[in-house]
Amino acid sequence: MIALLYADINISGDAAVTLRKIPFDTLMRALLDGYERELTEEEVREKTLEDIAGKYARVCDGYSGYETSDEDIAFSDGMVFVLDALNIKIPEVNA
Repeated sequence: MIALLYADINISGDAAVTLRKIPFDTLMRALLDGYERELTEEEVREKTLEDIAGKYARVCDGYSGYETSDEDIAFSDGMVFVLDALNIKIPEVNA
């Protein structure tokens, strides 16, 4: 179906016109290798906050790989200190 929309110049419509704007090699590469769209700014922000909250939870639970729990506590305290200093609030960390 996609190849037909791309190749047949007699087919018109928004999908066909938009598809023809993509270079053929780019289209084939996306179809064969898979395509991931870029995240929006909001999605990047949410993912970053989730990653930080996950790291904080691992450190607080003692799964960070540090040898002693004192290092875990110091690391988590440092995370909270920096976030507070930058006035960044993350749910489940320092909000």
